[in-house]
Amino acid sequence: MSTKFYIKDENGSYLSIDGKTKYTLLEGKALYDFLKTEDGKRRCFHVEIDDDGNKIGIEATHEFIKQEESEKNHAAYLERQKVESGLEIISANIIVRDNETDVELIETIVGECGTGCAECYGLAESTQSPRAALKERI
Repeated sequence: MSTKFYIKDENGSYLSIDGKTKYTLLEGKALYDFLKTEDGKRRCFHVEIDDDGNKIGIEATHEFIKQEESEKNHAAYLERQKVESGLEIISANIIVRDNETDVELIETIVGECGTGCAECYGLAESTQSPRAALKERI
């Protein structure tokens, strides 16, 4: 496991996907020394852990980090609501009209043991929104 941070640097040797920003890779003592400087303390990093357990940080703006945090919190909230509802949403890409090859994402709500699936599906189908279907059921 290692820690690697990419800092924005006009003379960097790594280029962003959009080709507009250059980065320099810092790791080990060089990274530690940089993060202790005033310049290093002012910078913000979006940090992820890859499948091998390596910590990778990419310098980002405060706004980007706030947006990422907001999306992460929203996803956690939706997962909690799903667990607390006792319902399960099953998604599938299927052909929804005869003589067509395009598929659409269909979400079906499967109810608890005592609830008929047809009833839950009818709610989702009528509203085209699982969230609205859950509210109707409650």
